Amino acid sequence: MIKKQLVEEFDTVLDNNPFKKNSDNYTIKNLFGVDLNQSETIQFGQKIETWLNRILYKRDNVKCYTIKKLWINTETNHVQEGGKSKNMKDVDILFKVNNVSHYLELKTNLQLDTEKQKATRDKIKKITSCLNKNGKYEKVVGKILSPFWGKNSSIMSSFKNDEVVWISELFDLVGLNITEREYNDVCIEIGKNITKRLNSRVDLEEFMK
Repeated sequence: MIKKQLVEEFDTVLDNNPFKKNSDNYTIKNLFGVDLNQSETIQFGQKIETWLNRILYKRDNVKCYTIKKLWINTETNHVQEGGKSKNMKDVDILFKVNNVSHYLELKTNLQLDTEKQKATRDKIKKITSCLNKNGKYEKVVGKILSPFWGKNSSIMSSFKNDEVVWISELFDLVGLNITEREYNDVCIEIGKNITKRLNSRVDLEEFMK
């Protein structure tokens, strides 16, 4: 009897104070249909970065500079290709199309706290400036890149619209013809391939390396 009363009492609490639905429930894990923890999600973001660089590299009208890892010294503006480097900043995605170079900092989550917002803006501003001073690249424009198709009410963002390039805008820029539905299907298929590998008992840490 007491158990029933306790349950009913909580039901009354829920009736009077229902849960508020969170509008930011559409995440990178929803887009690809995978269930990953925080560490794995960070690694997955790195995989997406590599994937997009490979796509850009294979476009005839695009010059992709980050098919190999690219590093820049923000003190000297020196750029290093490949390998690992200390005291240098990594350049996520850098490519040239129509005589303009685009530096994009990939973010799978756009809802950042104030400190991380500032760090992201500062990094983009600094690297964009250094790349322009380097002299090797055409006029460089720096922005955030989101792997989501476009802005909608289910995706929370701490950034202004003109600070973000959505994946649909990137595809338009380089002339890659794909619809939103096709892109979502591609993401789900990739997610299925990840899940298949996990279900075949491939160690996740090895797969994510």
